[in-house]
Amino acid sequence: MQVSGTLRLLSQDHGVTWEFTVQPAAGNQVVATTHFEVPYVQWGLKNPSSFLLRVDKSVDIEVHALGEIAPPPQR
Repeated sequence: MQVSGTLRLLSQDHGVTWEFTVQPAAGNQVVATTHFEVPYVQWGLKNPSSFLLRVDKSVDIEVHALGEIAPPPQR
């Protein structure tokens, strides 16, 4: 499943589209997972590198979400 939207970091909006893998879990629950990178320097965040610590120019984010499938509301 694809989810598109806006990720706001430090009052700056960034358009994103994430590819989620959705799998059934126990009962009527589902597990959704995705992985993406945040290029923090490019998006205006401070580079955490220092004299002793060197890091990449982006950070990897992994999302694991648990949801529940519910019937649509009655009209």
